[in-house]
Amino acid sequence: MPRIDVEYSALRKTIEDIKDYNATQERLMLQADFDIKSMLCIGWMGADAREFDHKWAGVNAEDSEAKRLCHSLIEFHQNIKKCIMRYRMAQASAKSRASLLY
Repeated sequence: MPRIDVEYSALRKTIEDIKDYNATQERLMLQADFDIKSMLCIGWMGADAREFDHKWAGVNAEDSEAKRLCHSLIEFHQNIKKCIMRYRMAQASAKSRASLLY
């Protein structure tokens, strides 16, 4: 009889890895933002500094590639959780129906 086995531990690890990646990304971006803003306040002045500051503001804006990747990974994380839940429900239903055969 055909059978599908799902490695929950691998799926859970993927979920944790995604959460860890996003947390690390956010922490590093906050640190980079602090460092850059400090540098711009302390010593770098002029038109090129203002232009760099303007460009930097777009790096972590809501419509930036970094934010889109983060949102995409969060959506992937949520989809994996839904898949685990649906598979468990299908597995329980199949076991229930199989027990009626005996």
